[in-house]
Amino acid sequence: MTSPNLTPKCSFCGQRDNLVDDLGFWLCPPCRATHRKFQCERCGFQWVAGISTNPENLCSDCSMRDFIASLDAQKLEVVREPLGEGSKIRAIWEARQLFDLSLRETVDLVLFLEKDEKMAIEGENE
Repeated sequence: MTSPNLTPKCSFCGQRDNLVDDLGFWLCPPCRATHRKFQCERCGFQWVAGISTNPENLCSDCSMRDFIASLDAQKLEVVREPLGEGSKIRAIWEARQLFDLSLRETVDLVLFLEKDEKMAIEGENE
């Protein structure tokens, strides 16, 4: 007999009955009716989300890259500078001053820039 903690459950609602594995996401019939598989048309990343989500079929990373590309490069450098010094809070403050973004959008932007910075440094060290 399988332990209840080891049986899969729906990735969205937690139900454990009549599950279907879709891209490694377990979905119950009601959630399967309201969710679908998406694939980023640029990088190929796959995910499952609500049917009404993301009509452009871009993953969040590709969408963020497009957004960053639309921003003024000099202003972005002002935000990147404190990240290089290890100060996320100052980078968030600078971004809030320079761009018309919500706090959540600002934090997402700074975290993405930080991730890209770390990946660039790791790429240089290899």
